[in-house]
Amino acid sequence: MSDDTADSDLTLYKLVGSVVEYTCWTVAGNPITVMWGGREINKNSVEFELEEDVNQFGILMDRYDMSVEITSIEDAGSFGCSSSAFGNTVYSYSEYLDVYERPRILIDGAIDNRYVVVERSPVEIRNTFKSSVDVSADIDMKLVLLTSPQETEISLSDISYVDKEVFSTLSIAEIPESYSAKYELQVTGSNIDIKSEQLEVVVT
Repeated sequence: MSDDTADSDLTLYKLVGSVVEYTCWTVAGNPITVMWGGREINKNSVEFELEEDVNQFGILMDRYDMSVEITSIEDAGSFGCSSSAFGNTVYSYSEYLDVYERPRILIDGAIDNRYVVVERSPVEIRNTFKSSVDVSADIDMKLVLLTSPQETEISLSDISYVDKEVFSTLSIAEIPESYSAKYELQVTGSNIDIKSEQLEVVVT
């Protein structure tokens, strides 16, 4: 994962659209400082449930159950919260979040997840997803042709990472009619297991 995680306790790797939940505590009536995406934010900008005056070891505390939806890879960074009372830090929680988007299959000329091509034409297929961290050496990418009665799997090599994009390009010099199918990009690794939307390729 990212080198920026050195000062963090834990690292998460989550899909855009996922929800991150964590708990913050403060001495009753005292404020909390909330971090998200590596910066301080207003706690009221995220969803939370507040339980006031919880007795913890004889001290009345306020409990905040935070629930934050990941909206883009720009949400990557440290997140958590801290609180102070009586001039001292009484609670501190920190994790580091790396973020990725759902994979995509890109072919120039495809419309509404459908691509029509003449048999034996050259085709270039870009298999890609956005990620806040370089995972290119830690994942497997394969293009699956959902043909009947048996699927065809094409393992992708030369996986690169440039400008927060993980990608591998498959070049087919002369596409055969047998490559007519719905295509699905599958990405797996120690922290990721996800599929793209299907793209239909029609070879005429």
